[in-house]
Parts: sequence; structure tokens; C-alpha cells
Amino acid sequence: MPLPPMSSGVGPVIAEVEMNAGADQDATTVWATVVQACSMFYDTPATFDKAEKLTAETAGYGSQLVLFPEVFVGGYPHGSAFGLTVGSRSAKGKEDFWKYHTAAIDVPDIGEIVRAKFDFDAVGNYKRAEVPSLSVNTDAVGHCKRA
Repeated sequence: MPLPPMSSGVGPVIAEVEMNAGADQDATTVWATVVQACSMFYDTPATFDKAEKLTAETAGYGSQLVLFPEVFVGGYPHGSAFGLTVGSRSAKGKEDFWKYHTAAIDVPDIGEIVRAKFDFDAVGNYKRAEVPSLSVNTDAVGHCKRA
């Protein structure tokens, strides 16, 4: 499948690459597209509309799987300090943070995170005897001497 034309303007760049080149030709090939585009900040419905349009566009190129950036919905406030400085919060920063928070989506399957933590707690909050521990001797010791 040929690559679609690349955008040189402000629109998203959509490219597809066949990952099965040179592999077993009887294997199933899945056409995937990675979308590099920004969300519509503070506007979740508009972001979903944009995702729907981009998904339809990639389907037109034959894509079967579409991957969006990790925080496409809800946005990522890179560079935004929300008016925060040490000991101070601005009214505008509080308003910006409120807009950012209200643009987030609710995740109904969240209980699964708690269930998964039963198997593996990535932040290390284990309080179980069977988990190894590390002890460090902080007592002062003399310098090494050459024999």
C-alpha cells in the first residue's frame, strides 16, 4: 500500500508502514496508523469529533487500527503552571485548572486498577513479609587501607 501524502501545513501527519515486510507472507497483516495530532484543549466533545474524523480518514487509507497520543482526550497541559508559584495561586490559574479538570473524562472500568494492584503494586507499597527488603548500614566506617 502506498503511503498517503504528507501534510506540510498545520494538519496532522498520517503515515502507514507495513510491518510484515519480508516476514511470513501467510501471516495476517494489520494496517495500523499512528496519529500525531493535538487535542482540542478544554473541549472534550470537539476532541472526540476530531478523533472520529481522523479515524475515518485513516480508514480511507485502509487502516484497521488507529493509535492516538496517550493523553489525546483531555489534553496534556505541557508548559502550563496554572498560575502556580511558591506560596501563591492566581485566580486565572485556578480557572484554567478547573477547565482542564472538567474536560477530563470519567473512566467507569477504574476498579480494575485496584484489582490489578492486588497482583502488582508499581509504586512499591508492599507491606508483605515475603517481599525482600534492603537495609543500609549508616554507621561511620574507617577509610580503606592498602595491604
